[in-house]
Amino acid sequence: MAHTLDTVKVLSSYQEGFFSIDLPMQNITKRYYSISETANLLELSDSKLRFWEEQFPSLNPKRDRGGGRRYTENDIQHIKEIKRLLEIEGMTIEGAKRSIEKNKQKRQQTQKIVARLEEIKDFLVQLRNALQDTPTNE
Repeated sequence: MAHTLDTVKVLSSYQEGFFSIDLPMQNITKRYYSISETANLLELSDSKLRFWEEQFPSLNPKRDRGGGRRYTENDIQHIKEIKRLLEIEGMTIEGAKRSIEKNKQKRQQTQKIVARLEEIKDFLVQLRNALQDTPTNE
């Protein structure tokens, strides 16, 4: 299992200044990861992942027939967000839950807006095509 490891600087406000932390970023190359693989990828302990699952209902990895956790790329991205909020931003678990819910609501609202804009675009394209097909009386 080959992973490429790069680091990314994360800037976070800390009182009046900023500080940066290097977070490991690895390319996801598998469809599912076990709890130990996920923990290693994200430099967390297995027990911390299990604890976060209890605290964050939105973190709910699939289970195999034996009951083992199977994390997807989406799960891993979600864990990265939780880690950023708790360990870098210094939020409490309740604060992180509120932030995640707020971001979820913003994404849903943005998706609705994008869908409406696509409808308007389609209408305008149809209108333009209809106007181009209409003969002009000159």
